[in-house]
Amino acid sequence: MLYFGKLYKYIKISFFSFSELKIIINYSLPLVPNELSWTLIHSSDRMIVSSILNVAMNGLIAVASKFSYIYTTVFSIFNTSWTEQVVLHYKDVGGKKYINNMFEKVVVFFGCLAIGIIASMPLIFKILVNKQYKTCYGLIPFYMIAVFFNATIGMISAIYLAENETKKVAMSTGVAAAINIIVDLVLIRWIGIYAAPISSICGYAFITVWRIIDVNRRHCKITMKIKKVVLLFMMLLLSLISYWSTNTIVNILFLFIVFIFAILLNKSIIKDLVLSIKKQ
Repeated sequence: MLYFGKLYKYIKISFFSFSELKIIINYSLPLVPNELSWTLIHSSDRMIVSSILNVAMNGLIAVASKFSYIYTTVFSIFNTSWTEQVVLHYKDVGGKKYINNMFEKVVVFFGCLAIGIIASMPLIFKILVNKQYKTCYGLIPFYMIAVFFNATIGMISAIYLAENETKKVAMSTGVAAAINIIVDLVLIRWIGIYAAPISSICGYAFITVWRIIDVNRRHCKITMKIKKVVLLFMMLLLSLISYWSTNTIVNILFLFIVFIFAILLNKSIIKDLVLSIKKQ
C-alpha cells in the first residue's frame, strides 16, 4: 500500500517534530499499562480459580460469562460512537450538559438491558445451556452486574480521553486490578467459584466510583436522578427474586413487570429511535 499508493511522497524527515512526538507519547504511553491492567482483571479470575480450585471450574465460568459477553459486545458497538461524540463535542458550547444528559439515559438503558437479561434467564437458561453446566446458573447475575459497571466505566473513560488524561485512566485501572486480585484471593477459599465474579464487581465498582467522583470534581457534572437510581435498584431486586424462584408463573410475571418499568424509564430513547426511523 505504501509503494503502490505512492504514500512515500508524503514522508519527509523535515516534517518530524519532537514536540509532537512528546505529545503523542504522553497521551499513548499510559494506555499500555492500562490495557495490561484490563487484561489482568479479565484473566486473573481464571488463573486463580485454576490454581486454587481446579481447571474444570473455568468451564463453568466460561459458560456463565457467555451472556455477559453478549451484553459487552452490544455496549462496545455503542461505545465506539459515544467516545467519538464526546471527544468531538466535549468542549463545544453546551457539550458538557449534553454529555451529562446522555450519560443518564445510557446508564438507565444498559442497566435495564442487564436487568432484563437476568430476569429472562429462568425461562431461557435450560434451553440455551446444557444441563451438565447447570451449576453455573448462580454465577450469571453477578457477571451481569459486573459488566454493567464495566459499561459505566467505558462511558466515563471517554471524558478522560477528551481531556488527554490517560494517566488518570491507567492509575485507576491499575488499582482496580490489584483490588480484583486481592478480593479474589481472600474470598475464594470461603465462597469458592463465586469469588471470581464478586471480585470483578469490586474492581469495576471501584473504578466507576473513583472516576465519577474525579470527573465531577475536576471536569463536568455527571449526575443521575435519585428516582431513576431507586427504580433501577427495585428492578434489580425483582429480577433477582425471580431468578431464584422455581415458579414459572412468578418468572413470567416479574419479567413482564421489569419490561414495563424498562419501557417507562427509556421512553425518551424509544421516542427518539422511532422518530429517527420515520425520518429515514
